[in-house]
Amino acid sequence: MKKFLKTVCLILALTVFAGAICACKNVKPDNGKTPSENNNGDEVKLGLHAEADGTITLNGEPFYAYGTNWHGAFWRLLSNDLDLDYSKEFEALSEAFPLFRTMAGVFYEKDQWMSVYDQEATFAAMDRLVAYCEKYHVGLIMSLMWNYWCFYDFAGEDASKCLGDPNAEGTKITLDYVKEMVSRYKDSPAVFGWEVGNEGTLHADIRPDAPTSQQFKDYYALIGEKIREIDPYRLIDTGDGCPRPYSYSLRNGDGWSYTDTEDMVKDTYTYVGVAPLNCISLHPYGNPDADRIVSLVKYAKDMNLAVMATEFGADGTDYSETKSGESYEKEKTAWNYMTDKLLESGVQIALQWDFARVAELNDTYSIELGFVKGIYQNEYQYDRIKEINQKFISEGKNKAADYWSSTEPAFYGKMGLELDGRVNNRSTAENDILKDVSVLSTGSWSGNHKTHEGNVNMSRTNCIAELPDGTNGVVARFATVGGTGSTSFANKLMLGTLKELKKSSTYTIKITAKLTYGEGRTALPDGKQFVISANKNDTEIEMIPDNEWHTYTYTFDTDASVKCTISVAPASAKSYVESGTTMLISAVELYEGTIE
Repeated sequence: MKKFLKTVCLILALTVFAGAICACKNVKPDNGKTPSENNNGDEVKLGLHAEADGTITLNGEPFYAYGTNWHGAFWRLLSNDLDLDYSKEFEALSEAFPLFRTMAGVFYEKDQWMSVYDQEATFAAMDRLVAYCEKYHVGLIMSLMWNYWCFYDFAGEDASKCLGDPNAEGTKITLDYVKEMVSRYKDSPAVFGWEVGNEGTLHADIRPDAPTSQQFKDYYALIGEKIREIDPYRLIDTGDGCPRPYSYSLRNGDGWSYTDTEDMVKDTYTYVGVAPLNCISLHPYGNPDADRIVSLVKYAKDMNLAVMATEFGADGTDYSETKSGESYEKEKTAWNYMTDKLLESGVQIALQWDFARVAELNDTYSIELGFVKGIYQNEYQYDRIKEINQKFISEGKNKAADYWSSTEPAFYGKMGLELDGRVNNRSTAENDILKDVSVLSTGSWSGNHKTHEGNVNMSRTNCIAELPDGTNGVVARFATVGGTGSTSFANKLMLGTLKELKKSSTYTIKITAKLTYGEGRTALPDGKQFVISANKNDTEIEMIPDNEWHTYTYTFDTDASVKCTISVAPASAKSYVESGTTMLISAVELYEGTIE
């Protein structure tokens, strides 16, 4: 059993408000070399490509690979903690899976805020994920709009009425997001392919108030065209599940009347997989789908369409039976049957659902290898997929190693993305208690809060910014977007895991920060200023909101409780939200005693 050391966490309580202005530099790492050229200057075709006959190739060679989904890889970095150390997960991925698929878009309300108004947060998380992929040579399928209706909700529109309408605000926001994401990551060798979203057409035509197949066709075409404006090469898959056996019947207004024939299924492929989308996506689950998959893949191949099974799985087990038991054995048998059928179909790319998810959502389909909460589950899936890929390699069907050796990273090792799992506190002092310890990384918070005058979205992320010495590096950013008004909530963020603080002792903290209230303001309403203070201490240091770096030195005493909170916030329990307020923190140091 793992031992947990007793620690005392220094808390930075922040109430930092509203800002559309960000001091972080929204720049992409510069290699000094075009990533599409190898060391000899030869052109390297980045990512997967769908040939005219439907063959999927990697750098011009037919490519076969079984991989996984990792739905939460980007999501966890974006919404929880940018400094999650994914090293163990990626070591396991690189051993068995040449590629994985992730939700590269947004889903919940607060993520919509970040993606629309705070793209620094989105880019900071995705930069890091792409850098991991580049470091460990694992390809990435980016599912850009997993939740197709989210930006329509954000714009206050009904997706069932506005989906695919180029004049709808939700469509415009969607296309802007797609443009930004594809433009930023198209030069990374880690991006193997683009995907529109997740299982959109399974919602088509099923109810009178559901979007129609025609709307999805229009929506897919708009997103595909936007991708093609920027990336003329990589394959674009639909992200759809297996077509319903009644898709043609539903699309033609006949309801659930009759089962689709082969020609009807092919008609559905043609209808949905509208150019420039050039890859059909299938999601087979359970024995009924396993029995269909050979035919479904054949239909696509007959039409010279590229096809991938971007999800697959069995029916799932009782979560209590993750290592043994009748239910578990039945699921294992079903999963192997599905895998046999996929191999029989000849589908080139198949991605198991899911990886590293059960600890948070009790997802019984997921492969768990003990990285989170020490849970182990479905290792047999990992082992078999690893064997399948080794066979592909031995047969010359998977030359991913040659591809990676011919490419240069676009993000890994650039501008602070060395992926050591930490934000460096940049301290050189030997007596700094925080030296070589995670700083601003063990906790995070963001959310949407109501005020009497509107919504306020607060966010914390790490991003690239110019440091006090003029170089670029990763810093912590705290800001908000959205309306104004009074609010009275407390917000605390972990600074790091510390040595135990002594009782009735003196400590000194140094914080290097840049603060602006925005729009030329030098104070908040009622003359309030941001200050640094410690709980149960009367002293405080006033921060300077001039958008310049300052290092603040603050000495405080612990008491009998030992726990001490350092607060950087307006000196009031009730604070007022004003647009433009942004804080960056580049370094935090902690010393025992008083220092000069």
